[in-house]
Amino acid sequence: MRALGIEIEKRNAQKLHNLLVGKRLLNGKLKPLHANEKVIFALLREPNAHEKLQIVKLNAKISKKDFEQNIQKPRSLREALSAKLTKSELQHLISSFDVLGDVAVIEIPEGLEKRGRLIGKTLIELNPGLKSVYRIAGAHSGEYRTQKVELIAGKAQKTAHYREHGCIFEIDFADVFFSPRLSTERKRIAGLVKPKEAVAVFFSGVGPFAVVIAKKQPLAEKIYAVELNPLAHRQALDNIALNHAENEVEAIEGDVNKIAPKLLKGKCDRIVMPMPKTSEHFLDSAFIALKKEGGIVHYYHFGPTENPYAASIAIIKQIAQKYGKKIKILQKRIVRPFSASTVQTVLDFKVY
Repeated sequence: MRALGIEIEKRNAQKLHNLLVGKRLLNGKLKPLHANEKVIFALLREPNAHEKLQIVKLNAKISKKDFEQNIQKPRSLREALSAKLTKSELQHLISSFDVLGDVAVIEIPEGLEKRGRLIGKTLIELNPGLKSVYRIAGAHSGEYRTQKVELIAGKAQKTAHYREHGCIFEIDFADVFFSPRLSTERKRIAGLVKPKEAVAVFFSGVGPFAVVIAKKQPLAEKIYAVELNPLAHRQALDNIALNHAENEVEAIEGDVNKIAPKLLKGKCDRIVMPMPKTSEHFLDSAFIALKKEGGIVHYYHFGPTENPYAASIAIIKQIAQKYGKKIKILQKRIVRPFSASTVQTVLDFKVY
């Protein structure tokens, strides 16, 4: 496309670019030209007399050139699909998704199922690092809280390789529960663990909390990772080995409420409880596993958007009274929204 352009030596190109942007002269729809240590920017209009003086000071020259269109990559999934979905479909689109290495897992709402393949292919086009896109085909269910997924684009694969905070995890994402959205929490908790502390991670899954803690605090006395799902437990063992954390982390297969009284009673300085659904049924085990002098518990739970902590604090106080202990709330925060009326929260509390 023929357009008015402005030519300058590369060493002064950034100064000219800033000037053109500031004066609203730069035509961002056309690609700059590069040749012979020169850069040529396309202009939206003829500069006025004052602007020409500033341009001359930079030793730049104005002339007409042939430019190529600068094709802008869509900035989001919604933008990329804006011309491919109807207005009603766009309103229902859930554009957030989880990424596990080269696998994306996305929710396709009711009414958009037939558009799943299009959504998946578009997601891969937007993110060249992705090789597979799966849709969530059912809610978390069953004893192990697993979630059915279905391939909608890319290659079929069962295992994802996920990196986080200097650790690597192999995850059979269709058969175990794993949330990359707790990455910030894993880093936060790991940063709180002190040398020589014994830590128990309840519902430890494939081992992300335990392994990240071991990575960030290698001087911890011991990290116990307790998991009921036998497949998740086996993957935890693999991930512990993969991250060379065998000396720091001990993976234990079984029900928390059976393991705590038998193997963890009075051993722990800190308990992490990252399963927000039904976690109140395992508070007894947390108090049992803590050392006689007490310790710290990180308790995750779902609560209403309005006043999300009240019910959790009430039940924690009730259990503390049962064991003749007192509690002090150290921190309370919303981890993430879960639905329009529900949030996931975490309460850090001290038992003494």
